[in-house]
Amino acid sequence: MTERSAVLLHTDDRRVTAAVSSFLDAVGLAARVVGPEVPALEAGTVVLADARGEGARTVRRYLEAGARVVAVVDDLAGARGVIDEGAHDFVLADDGERAGLRVWMAINAGSTASAGAGLGKLVRHDLRSPLAVLLGQCEILSIGLGGPLTDMQRRSVEAMERKTRELQEMLERLTEELSDRFGWETRR
Repeated sequence: MTERSAVLLHTDDRRVTAAVSSFLDAVGLAARVVGPEVPALEAGTVVLADARGEGARTVRRYLEAGARVVAVVDDLAGARGVIDEGAHDFVLADDGERAGLRVWMAINAGSTASAGAGLGKLVRHDLRSPLAVLLGQCEILSIGLGGPLTDMQRRSVEAMERKTRELQEMLERLTEELSDRFGWETRR
């Protein structure tokens, strides 16, 4: 694996690293954690770099090396700073779940047709299918096919179903936003 074929992760924040690695793995890309030094890289390499504290210098070094940088920041003031420096994008440290999508978008900047197709499959199929399974299993439990439920079990199943439907609604909103950006058909 070359530096160009992997996304480089330059952060000690394990929650962000895990979220990005998991998302990139789902879309068939590799992520590699790098040490404290900025490695030699080819222009256009995508790096998730922690811009908090002393990390701001590291972000600058990656930008000088020609990398596309998605910076991890604490707040919007930090985001403005890294964007002014030339970072491609940012993610708030307490919102690590979005970091993977931000990195993926940085990888595919400029190639929206192929990028849109891959993300479209992920959103339309790979994310919807597990939600449908969860809802189906909740329905099986709630109608008593597995036997009667206690009151506490029934409340738990209802909570799971409610939260799964909320996630399904968020996914539908995401699908609509991305379909506008990439020109997908919004098949349901």
